[in-house]
Order: sequence, then C-alpha cells, then structure tokens
Amino acid sequence: MDKKLLLVVFPVVFTANIFLLDFNTTIIAMPSIIDEFDLSLRLASWIILSASIVMTAGLMPIGRIADLLSRKFFYILSLFISLLGIIFASYASNVYLLILSKTISAVGTTGTSIMMFVIVTATFPKKYQGLGLSIITTSVALGMMITPFIGGVLLDNYGWRFAFRIIGFIGIITVVM
Repeated sequence: MDKKLLLVVFPVVFTANIFLLDFNTTIIAMPSIIDEFDLSLRLASWIILSASIVMTAGLMPIGRIADLLSRKFFYILSLFISLLGIIFASYASNVYLLILSKTISAVGTTGTSIMMFVIVTATFPKKYQGLGLSIITTSVALGMMITPFIGGVLLDNYGWRFAFRIIGFIGIITVVM
C-alpha cells in the first residue's frame, strides 16, 4: 500500500478517536456536571440526548451539504465546528450553554463522520478501499475500548472542563494535519 494513503487515513482515524474521546468523556463526566450545575437527571440527560438527536437527524442533510462543497473544505469545516463546540462546552456557565455547545459539536462530528468514509473511498484505489475502511472501523472499535479509560484519567486528574479543553487542543493538531 502506498504511504500517501496512510497520510490520508491517519488524520481520519485520529479525528474519529477524538470524537469518541469527547463522547465518552462527556458520559463519564455526567456525575461531576450534575453536581456542579445541581441538575436533575432529566435535564442532565439532554447533554447527551441533544448530540445524539442532532447526529441522527443530521446525517442526510449534512451529507447533502457535503456533496455541494469540496470534500476537504467540508471535512475541515466540520472538524472546526466540532472543536469549537467542545471548547465552548468547557467554558459553559450553565447547563443550557453546555447543551448548546455539545449540540454544535455534534453538528461538526456528524459532518466528519460522514466524510471519513467518503475520503477513504474517494482517495484509495479500488484495490485498497476495503483495507482503508477496515483501518477506520478497527480504529473506532479500539477507540471505543480505550477512550473511556483516557477520559477517566483526564477527569480524575483535571476535571471535566479542562478535559474538554485538552480534547479540543488535541483536535487542533488534526486540523493542522
């Protein structure tokens, strides 16, 4: 396989795992967030639900927007929107701003999630498309196992706000790639 193809798939895989880290860190941070904002479980659940609803409902329209713009531009724009939401979440002064920030982040995450597979299938020759897609799906599976641990370490040592800032900073590295 050509080394240029690895230079395409690495940032895509890195991005996917940043968003898994954000999602899992948010779930693990819920008790701390509930305590800090003195939330009911019903209101706190909207922190996760808002992102899930946006990601589910946004797949088709966001996919269509991606078709209208250049793939690279849309991928970078989506990544930027998601990172902006993650960083804004770390500064949220109340639960409503946190929900809004996580919703903004979900819009960007949906865009990058769609584009991961598009970029690989458009960039990789037919002969290697299966390999490229398997690299992504394997990294996501590994990320689902590893990111809760990393998120827990970040939360235990730095708290949820600083954990979101660290995730945002790591994401900025992806934009540079």
